[in-house]
Amino acid sequence: MEWDQLEQVGITNMVLAMAVDWDVVPNQTNAMRIRQLIAQCRRMGFPTERDALVFAACGLTSIDGFYLHPTVAQALNQAAQERQSVSSALQGFDDRFWSSLRTPIPSASTCL
Repeated sequence: MEWDQLEQVGITNMVLAMAVDWDVVPNQTNAMRIRQLIAQCRRMGFPTERDALVFAACGLTSIDGFYLHPTVAQALNQAAQERQSVSSALQGFDDRFWSSLRTPIPSASTCL
């Protein structure tokens, strides 16, 4: 378990360095978010550093739990089963789709 945490330091720092371009502040809270995204990426069956970078980038620029969106989840699950990359799983989603994942949809309880 400790080795996994040490291994994540490099990836976390790479994502934090890139995240400045996305107006994400490089702080302890965002570092924790990145580590959680990397862990989720690995749990979903994507073992490479590139997979972790792409997954974390999507996670920082989208709503929390972007990977739970039904369409995204289906694409990621299929890619994991076929041993494809996160990039290949998400390549079919356009900017408009990703923009829709940046704004949380109000819950039914907040609608009047």
